[in-house]
Amino acid sequence: MTNWQTWAAPAVVIFTVAVMIWRAKRKRKSSACDEDCGCGKDEE
Repeated sequence: MTNWQTWAAPAVVIFTVAVMIWRAKRKRKSSACDEDCGCGKDEE
């Protein structure tokens, strides 16, 4: 790995995939959600 691009490109790909997986697994709050919906998020 003599060139910075050799490690930078896979690092960007791994980071991007990790963010996509994290966002897909995160619970999304419905626009119709209220305080008693049970999603675990407090309305303030």
